[in-house]
Amino acid sequence: EQARKGARGGFLVAASRQTAGRGRLGRNWESPPDRGLYVSILLRPDLPMTEAGKLTILSSVATVDAVETVSGLRPQIKWPNDLMVGGRKLAGLLIETEPKGGRLAFAVIGIGLNVRQEAGDFSPAVRGLATSLYLATGQLYRRADLLVALLQAVERRLSRPFDEVREAWTASSLTLGQRVTLTTVRGRKHGQAMGLDESGALLLRGDSGEVEA
Repeated sequence: EQARKGARGGFLVAASRQTAGRGRLGRNWESPPDRGLYVSILLRPDLPMTEAGKLTILSSVATVDAVETVSGLRPQIKWPNDLMVGGRKLAGLLIETEPKGGRLAFAVIGIGLNVRQEAGDFSPAVRGLATSLYLATGQLYRRADLLVALLQAVERRLSRPFDEVREAWTASSLTLGQRVTLTTVRGRKHGQAMGLDESGALLLRGDSGEVEA
């Protein structure tokens, strides 16, 4: 709403809790009070809509950077938008965009990072699938410190060529080389994850040997 009213790039909303937190494909994102970092960042990058996928890659790399800066822990990235530690989800990202004449009018980067949760803070449905910085390290971190590190990392990554961001994503990827099933607007696709193209799309080698983005 603020973006449509003309808010400048860099506008930020952070919450202590979310009553309707959501992830990709409309899934619920659990947001217990005062436990995680729940933040949305407005960007107005000069990009064609066909390159909007770069923002998912950049945001995931920046979140990894921030976690490493504050905690020393470097999560792995599971395509397209999950950060994983020890096989469990530490953070999720959701990018929402609005086009204008084939280009990005704006993008909102939504990030949920589990910081101080104990096992009992997660519902039984996700308890075996999720983790937090506290559960992974035994340390309690200030969410404000993580937010500062995150904003600095986003700004730094935005200022660098996308090839550098892509290399950092590749180095942290949990997905590359794996056989995966992707749910896309064109249906489900199966194949081996091979890398990223110049627009940030995942390159998938199908059973026929053909590689598509």
